[in-house]
Amino acid sequence: MTLRPLASLVVLSLAASLLASAQEPQPPADDEPEFANAGELLDALETADADLSFLTAQIRYTKTGQFLGEREVRLGVMQFVRQLLESVPTRRMFGVRFDQLFIGNMADDEVKIYIFDGHWFVEKLPGEKLIIKREVVRPGEMADPLRIGEGPFPIPIGQKKADILERFEAELLEHDDGLTLDPDQAHPPEDLNAARNLVNFTRGSYQLRLTPRAEWADAIDLQEIRLWYTRSEDGRLLPRMARTVDFDGDISVIQLINVTINDKDRIDPALMSTDVPEGWNAQIREWDGP
Repeated sequence: MTLRPLASLVVLSLAASLLASAQEPQPPADDEPEFANAGELLDALETADADLSFLTAQIRYTKTGQFLGEREVRLGVMQFVRQLLESVPTRRMFGVRFDQLFIGNMADDEVKIYIFDGHWFVEKLPGEKLIIKREVVRPGEMADPLRIGEGPFPIPIGQKKADILERFEAELLEHDDGLTLDPDQAHPPEDLNAARNLVNFTRGSYQLRLTPRAEWADAIDLQEIRLWYTRSEDGRLLPRMARTVDFDGDISVIQLINVTINDKDRIDPALMSTDVPEGWNAQIREWDGP
């Protein structure tokens, strides 16, 4: 069983006021491009997590349906933890908590929590005191939550360049490629505003476009993945935004705001726990794959 990217599992977003406080990306120091092509960027991303143990951020996820054109938005926080263990391979874990949902003019303080610990994908619904645990890899095995098509979030940091290029065609593009709207067509004001926000949000970033190779199309189940990276003040490559398009034409955009690195005090252990809380109902679905 392959765990789909987060963009196909959940919806999330961030209010416009939060965008105003987003950490500004650092542009290259001169006019010369740092990376001449996608291969050079993938080389740099292979080691971008060399000393990365903790990552936290505010998160914005917007999903727009192709047919109805309805936009769903969730606000939340995410955190990533890498455990360096001597006796077993390094363990990478991922947790997201969504606190608010916006659909059109409607708002709801609905809380949903998603956790992937490399073996179990867990959904927690505090309002219903319900936890759903899915064993998404074979017993005794572990998966990488950042591996595209395997984990819940498409950010190839610390992934082998050869592994990415085996499954995808890769292009290095201008930051605004694919984000601008055709000026000769009429667009609703909210679409124009959203496009401008994304162009501004990614300014100074490097965009990587990944298109699944034919033999991997069924496993990855997306038309394309676009990823944006920016340099932090200390020179580290950090994920900025991800945009996916599925085969129904639905578009999902994930934005990371106020990213912090290696600040253990910001990590909420409860957000990484896959245990069943006392008094909650549990649905546990064990591995049923081949």
